[in-house]
Amino acid sequence: MPRGRYRGRLTGIRIRENSVCQARREAGLSLAEVAAGQVSRTAIHYIETGRTKPSLATLELIARQTHKPIEFFLNKSRADLVTDD
Repeated sequence: MPRGRYRGRLTGIRIRENSVCQARREAGLSLAEVAAGQVSRTAIHYIETGRTKPSLATLELIARQTHKPIEFFLNKSRADLVTDD
């Protein structure tokens, strides 16, 4: 194995639980329609069930197909909730 190159899985983006399923159902789409021939239906299912995290490209595809902004899918961190008074 070549040194200096990690060939494992990429980490992906942490998303809000059930957001992909919610967006897909609100849009009235099947898993295949969300996947749009770009990724597998299984990949969308695994993302919906939390078994894997989507890459940015996959999350952009899901957002485009469901007509939701990417922010809809993202977790809100505690830092996002802090306001300066």
